[in-house]
Amino acid sequence: MAATGYTSPDGDPRKVNRDGDAMTGDLVLADSTPDTDRSATSRAYVLEQVAGAGTGVASGTVSAATSFGLPASAGTSATYSRGDHSHGTPPAPSGTATRTAETRITAGDVALASSPSWTIVSSGTTQLACSIPAAAGDRLHVTVQFMRTGSGFFLDMATLTSAGGISRFLGSGTATPLPEGNPGYYPQAASFPAATGPVQMILTAGEITADGRATVALVARGTGTQTIYASATYPWYVLLTNLGPVP
Repeated sequence: MAATGYTSPDGDPRKVNRDGDAMTGDLVLADSTPDTDRSATSRAYVLEQVAGAGTGVASGTVSAATSFGLPASAGTSATYSRGDHSHGTPPAPSGTATRTAETRITAGDVALASSPSWTIVSSGTTQLACSIPAAAGDRLHVTVQFMRTGSGFFLDMATLTSAGGISRFLGSGTATPLPEGNPGYYPQAASFPAATGPVQMILTAGEITADGRATVALVARGTGTQTIYASATYPWYVLLTNLGPVP
């Protein structure tokens, strides 16, 4: 049986070789979605897909995403992110690690002088105080150890202002002291009660000196006879622990 159909002679300009050839006009395809990965695709379909995927323009911004608790988001921008983009990292907290400072004063015992207002206690010219590198918002733990005897005075520890005055009292946590000072230092005659701690204070900007330090000192108010021990045998000691800002 003879084959039917069109057999193109060599040189026929209408013929397209199956193994590759060049066309002089457009090949018009059906305006539809291709069915398989290797199906021919119309220009209209390709343009629709490009428009849906964005314009191919690089984005000039990036979300920092450096805080905890951020929700997931697929985003809505049609621009793409560059391959060398970075989301950055959170700022380093004040004091990248826990820091401590301690003071052990042995300059001599202190016989408190009558004072109707709260004053910083000193052994000679040495304040019973301790300072530590810090920034506003840092959590400061204060632990004090000393002996005392006598009565008539109320005691507390206090943060100092950047100028060296009393800022806040640890007993109350505010600029207003408790009526009879810190309960842990309540006067008891003829005994040597130990000071208690630790106590936490969150530092404020007014308590940071120009060189970035915070200071805590022993303060007293009252009349009577009372001795704060700060000798080689009975040192006055304080430990400051800076935990940095609240996470």
